Amino acid sequence: MAHDGERNTAVGHGLLLALAILPVALLLLTLLTPGYGYFIDEFYYIACAKRLAFGYVDHPPLAPALLAGTRAVFGESLLAVRLLAFLATGATVWVTGLIVRQMNGGRYASALAGLAAGFSPVLLAVGSFYSMNAFEPLLWTLALWLIIRLVQGGDSRLWVPVGALVGLAFENKHTVVLYVATLAAGILATRARALLRDRWLWAGAAVALLVAGPNLLWQAVNGWPSIEFYRNAQLLKNVTVPRTEALLMQVVVNNPAAAPVWLAGLLYVLVHREGRALRFGGVAFVTLLALQVLSQSSRPDRIAGAYPFMFAAGAVAIEGWIRSLRSGRPFAGRAIAWITPAAIVLAAAIVLPTILPLLPPEVAARYGNVLGMVQRPERGQASPLPQLLADRTGWESGVEDVARIFRSLPADDQAKAVFFAPSYGQAGALEFFGPRLGLPDRVIGSHNSYWHWSVGRTNTDVLIAVDPNPDMLRELFGDVWQAGVSRCEYCMTWRRDEAIWVGRRPLMPLDRMWARMRSYI
Repeated sequence: MAHDGERNTAVGHGLLLALAILPVALLLLTLLTPGYGYFIDEFYYIACAKRLAFGYVDHPPLAPALLAGTRAVFGESLLAVRLLAFLATGATVWVTGLIVRQMNGGRYASALAGLAAGFSPVLLAVGSFYSMNAFEPLLWTLALWLIIRLVQGGDSRLWVPVGALVGLAFENKHTVVLYVATLAAGILATRARALLRDRWLWAGAAVALLVAGPNLLWQAVNGWPSIEFYRNAQLLKNVTVPRTEALLMQVVVNNPAAAPVWLAGLLYVLVHREGRALRFGGVAFVTLLALQVLSQSSRPDRIAGAYPFMFAAGAVAIEGWIRSLRSGRPFAGRAIAWITPAAIVLAAAIVLPTILPLLPPEVAARYGNVLGMVQRPERGQASPLPQLLADRTGWESGVEDVARIFRSLPADDQAKAVFFAPSYGQAGALEFFGPRLGLPDRVIGSHNSYWHWSVGRTNTDVLIAVDPNPDMLRELFGDVWQAGVSRCEYCMTWRRDEAIWVGRRPLMPLDRMWARMRSYI
């Protein structure tokens, strides 16, 4: 019997490993599709990784710190930059399986939950390029796994690693406070509130505050810039959508065929006798989903980390339902057992080419148009491609256009030239590709942390500006002209035809107006 138990455990671990490898393998395939390169945010994270700090205007320090480590070991190839994001996506699937096992689910439940998480379009989307978003689902799912163990009578000292995970999650992305707040609401509203009497919970809270402390201190010292950033993003950047559309987007981005799984999970933890101990998680999920819908946010990925737990609970519920059908309606049980995972994989196969670079740009544009999946997640942005694909195109060619203009200038102007860009994507691309094309490392930008990095480096006799405000240039320089246009067929609208300007003979130093050029958005 002992050998059987060990064998079953080994099979279980092998199944979880196989399920975790599936999304990683799929993400590795995206590196082979021609026509795509680095995603806009990756240039910025690389720039942040070169300037390690306890905080940045628009995100905490964990993701840049991790990238600094991989850059030091593996370099800056696409694979090297995205490696940790890919692995984090696979690890999220692994932990989803651990939650299933913690809820006494069997192999079928593990497989179903793993497929639902591993073929979740939103989890694959945020894991397909390097950013803080790739790590949030993993950190939160790990924390929930430990909390489930606590609720089921585990060692109360587990609150200490829970606190460490929450602190790390905060150092990764500030919006984890919404997860924590809704979890607290779920605990207070259910029998799980008995946990609040555990002194180790407060020890865990202290650890969370200690881990989050460096970024909180940085925010305080620097005037809480992230608060201004989040306010501006909500008011000026994100598109407001009707509440029904916001809810429908949650169904679509988490795989329409997986909706029965997470809905079954919600019912299981809210009303089923066997799932009652985890009701706090259901209340937390409903609260988080309600906040997402009521905010009318066009960014459905904001609560992506809440779904692995629901997939796990739903898979356990469906497995139990199939088991109950074996005696009376075996055919129905077998049909459900096969149709549910097959539908998840099929729906993913239909949707994923619109969010992952699996098809060449020209084919993806036609495909996305047929499916009606070309949407505007931010104001003023449109492209023949969905944004997640469009923002992987045109960066290197844009820098090549700047390099041609730079080389056309007299040698004396080249020696003095500084490059300006109003977006961190443009500035980051110039900084990344420029040295390879012979451009000097003199890039300034007015967007988010680039604004801070550029203070004291803005004054110049010659400015080469990508997509600037021409009136601003004419205030600064006596000799101003548009030197060229960088065109990009599949870029978002704001990058489709980027004017490249040159300013010479300064009328006043740029640092005089640098304060009003700051853009936190």
